[in-house]
Amino acid sequence: MVDAGFTGSGLKLYTKAFTKNELNLLAEALDKNFSIKATIHKSSIEKQQTLYISKKKQLPLVRDLVQESMHPTMMYKLNNINPK
Repeated sequence: MVDAGFTGSGLKLYTKAFTKNELNLLAEALDKNFSIKATIHKSSIEKQQTLYISKKKQLPLVRDLVQESMHPTMMYKLNNINPK
């Protein structure tokens, strides 16, 4: 719940410990299982990538998926996601 942040146009998951192959697998799993489209972006740190989810259509899907598992003190993080 901590290693992510909203950018001006989406959600960036800080996946520094993942290899590019692992991120591709994760992006494919998000798409196949939840219809969430994610792309891999270069990090400001050399040889590291982040997983990016755009706001327009994808973030409400993310919100619906995670909100029941979120700790109450972290719910404010979902306020940036517009309702359906």
